[in-house]
Amino acid sequence: MQDIDTYLQGLVQSKRLFSLIMLVCTSIAMVYIPYGAILNSLLRDVPIVMKAIIKALVYTVPIIACFRYVFKDVKEQIFKKVLWTQHLLCIVFACILVFFVNSWANFLEGLMPINPVENIMDKNSQQDMILSIPGLLIQLFGENIMFISFLLFWYKCMTYTRIKSKGIVIVSIILAGITFGMMHLTAYQFNFLQCILIIGITAS
Repeated sequence: MQDIDTYLQGLVQSKRLFSLIMLVCTSIAMVYIPYGAILNSLLRDVPIVMKAIIKALVYTVPIIACFRYVFKDVKEQIFKKVLWTQHLLCIVFACILVFFVNSWANFLEGLMPINPVENIMDKNSQQDMILSIPGLLIQLFGENIMFISFLLFWYKCMTYTRIKSKGIVIVSIILAGITFGMMHLTAYQFNFLQCILIIGITAS
């Protein structure tokens, strides 16, 4: 935990809170600005694969551009070269995470009536979902950057408190997860419990 605290401190110590707020606002704007309907209208004759990629780029590029601008002086620390063994390790962790999410969701279902709803994408045909995979991969990269943005923002905020370093890391991760979960409200029909407790906590 101390290593994580030192790493995060190195990333945000030279950053103004205002720049991190702008980064967070950019992420929120790209989620809640209703540009989807406009794009659907403009791209109605475009093949599904290209439509998914274009929509994902419109969502992802502003987030990444803002993130790279804010952290341009420490980008080598953030975007390190990943080894093949690390890729394989990520796949293993992803499988474990899927199992954990299902177990956590079932556990919460037994405690409280969350009434989980399907993602909007789940209502598309199977063929449309398969053709949308390239765009989904781009979008997931943007969502990862978004979560990191929330984490660094909350960590910076927590450094102004008297919480000990270990507590700062834990609180920042939890708050980042909750904020990230709230970004999925429109995708899950504003089911707050599902977005916070299932999506947000598991993202943490």
